[in-house]
Amino acid sequence: MPFERAPASAVAADSDITTGSIAPRPPKEIALPPGQVSPFSPKLDEEDWRRARAAMATALDPQGNGGHVGWDNADSGNKGSFAATGNPFLIKDDICRSFVAMVSLKEPDLWFQGNACRASATEWAIKDVTAWKKPV
Repeated sequence: MPFERAPASAVAADSDITTGSIAPRPPKEIALPPGQVSPFSPKLDEEDWRRARAAMATALDPQGNGGHVGWDNADSGNKGSFAATGNPFLIKDDICRSFVAMVSLKEPDLWFQGNACRASATEWAIKDVTAWKKPV
């Protein structure tokens, strides 16, 4: 059976063509002020945020148990935790999950709630986050 190629003009006109060889774009993370590495506090440094992101990835993993996952940095004294607050859901083909997070910076704990979407097998991009008052 002969195989015909599509005209180049037909391919160029369709900008939404996706193939298995082209990786989809990861979900965009929320914008941060210059110099700030975390959406939770300007007091978190890069190592704090690296540890926090690892805890977030474990807590939000759809294959995990959805339990509470903590992180800490003995060098800075900062620590915190993440917990998924519901089942995974889809937004435009991205796997997303809601969460609550706690950050302890040697002062009263800060609590947040938000949503993150999976950017890769081990990375999550925070889509939105707001302050949260822990129920008493």
